[in-house]
Amino acid sequence: MNTRYIQKAYKVLRNEGIHGLGARLLRHSRPSRRNDDFDLKHGVSTDGDIPLWKLAIDSRNWTDGVFYRPVAIDQFNRAMSHLPITPSDYVFIDLGCGKGRALILAAQHGFKCIIGVEFSHELCDIARANFKQVRPDMGALIACQDAREFVFPDAPAVVFMYDPFGAETMAFTIPKVKPDSYIVYVNPKHAKVIPFELMCSDEGLAVYHVSSPTPRIYAARRSAGRFASRVTRL
Repeated sequence: MNTRYIQKAYKVLRNEGIHGLGARLLRHSRPSRRNDDFDLKHGVSTDGDIPLWKLAIDSRNWTDGVFYRPVAIDQFNRAMSHLPITPSDYVFIDLGCGKGRALILAAQHGFKCIIGVEFSHELCDIARANFKQVRPDMGALIACQDAREFVFPDAPAVVFMYDPFGAETMAFTIPKVKPDSYIVYVNPKHAKVIPFELMCSDEGLAVYHVSSPTPRIYAARRSAGRFASRVTRL
């Protein structure tokens, strides 16, 4: 059996118990879905589920990742409807962008700049091709790297996440989001580690406003900094 699969299964068992492991095994035993209407309409490939052990990932944090599954279009649109913004004034950043479906949807919503962060080189290549297929007139930056290493731009942003990783990566990455930004978290399993103001929650999604730093945010950023220093010394 693939050793990466065994490592991932052990971590899921430790964090989610036997029921969580059983649920994941059941999902992965089902055949991948065929192209949905979105893919057929745009001539892209964003559908289907892909467990991480099937991908070549050069990151020591891969076991804190989550299998690939695209966000549903209606779910994305509902999330965007909660944002009190003009998209053209904001950068859109998808942490764990996978094959790029959310990037394409963000472009359709009118965001001025599109950034995807993904630690699988295979998925990065697919995301670039998919985005170029739909929006050849608009470039999207696909940063092929671990989310923990990503440097957020000094600009107001909408940071989108569709259950991309575990609590460890969440606690390390999210405190670094710049002020005047918004975080949209779909399937918010690890919401308790996000140190920002919850603006609203609605049927499997949570929206946060990133305001000026508070003592809790400073503490979260210091904790992330200490963790980064410890990892660097390893």
